[in-house]
Amino acid sequence: GNASGDAARLAVGTSGQVLTSDGTDVSWAAPAAASEAIISLSLSATTGTFTTTFTTCAFNTTEYTSGTGDFTVSSGVVTIVNAGTYELSYDCSVDENAGNNRTEFVSRLLLNGTTEVGGTRGFIYSRLNAQGAGTASCRIIKTLSASDTIEMQAARNSGTNTGEFLG
Repeated sequence: GNASGDAARLAVGTSGQVLTSDGTDVSWAAPAAASEAIISLSLSATTGTFTTTFTTCAFNTTEYTSGTGDFTVSSGVVTIVNAGTYELSYDCSVDENAGNNRTEFVSRLLLNGTTEVGGTRGFIYSRLNAQGAGTASCRIIKTLSASDTIEMQAARNSGTNTGEFLG
C-alpha cells in the first residue's frame, strides 16, 4: 500500500531482505551495511607524570583503526571528523612514581579541551609506591559533532604522591 490509499497487498520478501519505507511507499530491500569507526590507542612506554593538575595522556601508538577516516589523533587528542554517535571507552592505568603514602588518582574524558564528559570519571586508589598501580575503566555512548575533540586525562585527587601513565 501507499499514501494514496492503494490497498495493494505487499508480497513476501526474500531471505535476508528488510522492510523499508520512503515515507510514502513500503518495499522490501537488502539491509544497508553498517559502518563502524574504531580506533584503539595505547602508550609504548610509561610516561606523563602528574599531580593535582589534570594531564592529558599523550597516546603514541595506534593499536588498531578501522580506517574509516572518522577521526584523527595528535598528542593524545582525538578529533572527530564525521558527526555521529560514538562509543567512547578507556582504560587508564596509572602508578605512583614518587612518594610513599595513600593516594587516590582520578581519570576522565574531556570534550573540546574544556568540558568534562559526564559519567566518565574513574578512580584509582594506591596504598604505597611499591603497590601503587591500578586501572580505571569507562564506557559511554555520546553523540559528537564534526571537529569535536576528546582526550583522556588523569590527576591526583588526594594524597601527596606523583602519578604516571603506564605504557
